[in-house]
Formats: sequence, structure tokens, C-alpha cells
Amino acid sequence: MRISIKVLLNLALVSLLLVGCNDNSGANDIGLTGDIESIEIQQLIGNKETFKVDDQELVKEFQKVFDDTEKMNGNTEIAEPIYSLNITYATEETEQVCLWVTEPNKRSTLMKDDDTYTLYTVSEEMTNILIDLVVSKF
Repeated sequence: MRISIKVLLNLALVSLLLVGCNDNSGANDIGLTGDIESIEIQQLIGNKETFKVDDQELVKEFQKVFDDTEKMNGNTEIAEPIYSLNITYATEETEQVCLWVTEPNKRSTLMKDDDTYTLYTVSEEMTNILIDLVVSKF
């Protein structure tokens, strides 16, 4: 089977266009993609209570939220975080994330503790999940 150079060039051009159009920068940007073992959630305002989520079905729900993050563009000012998530991976590494949960059907915000200049939002649907997973526990 012989393919002409013109066909190859057209295929290469189409491939480049598809890659360029499929830019998901912003989607899943928070980078919490390891195997999460548990999440300790601390309330930073009010009673400052803490609870731990290690049930893997609930951890998967948190992972859905993390997978839905979108990087916010530009500089923003934001109030002190409401919750802190201390994430422990199966490798025993840990990572801390600040969480601002809004009201139902509004976007919520996350920020990695080691990168305080970058904020990530989650969809209204994921906020509703966060309300069930976090807010309802306090």
C-alpha cells in the first residue's frame, strides 16, 4: 500500500489541528491523581472539628471532585479557607488542600497548600457532592 506525501502531510496537519483543539488546560489541573488512601478534613472556622474519610467509595467521590477542577485565570483575592483537606496517598505521601465550599448549585474553590497563588474551581454539581461529603459532617 502506497501513501502519497500529500496524504501524509494532510494527515499530519489534521493530527496537529486535533491536538491543538483538544487543549484541556484548566481541566483536572489540581493534579491530585495518585491513589488516595484517606482524607482528613479539618474545619478551620467555628468548632475546628476534624474527621477522617477512609472509606474507598467516599474517597472515589472526592476524586471525582478533584478530577473536575479547573484552574482559575488571573489573580484573585479570597477569604481564609473554611476547610483543610489532608490527603494521604497509598504511597504514604501527603498533600494539603484548602477548600471553600459555597452554597448548593454554585462553584466551589480549592487551593493546594504548596501553591497559594493558584486557585481551582469545581462545578456546581461537584459543589453539591462536597456539601454531602464535607459540610453535612460538621
